[in-house]
Amino acid sequence: MGKVHAYKDFYAVCNHMPGSSDRGRLFRVGGTITFATDGWDARLERKDNQPVPISPLSLQLELVLSEPSGAIDVLTDVELPEYREENPAHEYYEVVFSVRNADGSASAEEPPPTTRAEHANGKSVPQPDG
Repeated sequence: MGKVHAYKDFYAVCNHMPGSSDRGRLFRVGGTITFATDGWDARLERKDNQPVPISPLSLQLELVLSEPSGAIDVLTDVELPEYREENPAHEYYEVVFSVRNADGSASAEEPPPTTRAEHANGKSVPQPDG
């Protein structure tokens, strides 16, 4: 990794409202990034123009990094604003990440690890074959 020192506490959770079937679901994704310098900003976005998806049960998100104009070499944690999707089209079983810079250019940073989704209602989500 370059400016990213570590990824911590990444999560993906689907909350279901009691008594609901397809409505009242909220899929949330978040985590913390430790940068090697201060002043960084980061956010998660749904990946546009995706190639053929790995699986319809895999949500693909981009981690968008905004570099600071001046920085001090000090390890700095940045908590990501939570990505939220209301009533998702699928019961995602995992989130797959990629990384880009805020200006749209490619980033040399390694992405966060694929994160398995937790389902609050205890429903078992099948994994795709492969």
